[in-house]
This record gives sequence, C-alpha cells and structure tokens, in this order.
Amino acid sequence: MDLDSVIGQEIIAVRGLTDAELDYNGWDRGSDQGAAVIVLANGVLLYPSCDPEGNAPGFMFGITEEGSRGYLDPPRVDI
Repeated sequence: MDLDSVIGQEIIAVRGLTDAELDYNGWDRGSDQGAAVIVLANGVLLYPSCDPEGNAPGFMFGITEEGSRGYLDPPRVDI
C-alpha cells in the first residue's frame, strides 16, 4: 500500500476487525484481541498491529486537540 491510497481519503466508518479479517492476518481474537479498523471511501482498511511483522492486532491510540489521550474501542462486527 502506498500513501497515495490513504492521503485525502474520507473516513466512512470505524469498526472492529471481523473474524474473517483476523483469520486473513493469521490472528486469533483471544479474550479481547480485536483492533479498530478505519474504513476509507476507496475501500482501504487501516488497522494497528502490535509490531511491523504483523504478529498480532493492537489498539489504536490518539490525542485530541485539547490534549486528552485515549484509544478506540469499537464494537465487534460479525461479517
């Protein structure tokens, strides 16, 4: 994936990884091993991993303009 497929794209949804998406990456859901997925208008899905090798899903953290920190905890989606 290159940055041109991401930059300027509209975010149309934020949700959890599906079981099929976890399987595609070779990941187990575990007790609470989901991850947030950002869905872009062009169909690109962005989601965090625990490391560059893609060994497990991870949490997506952020900071608001006001300085509040937190993480996304989207609902699980069964597709």
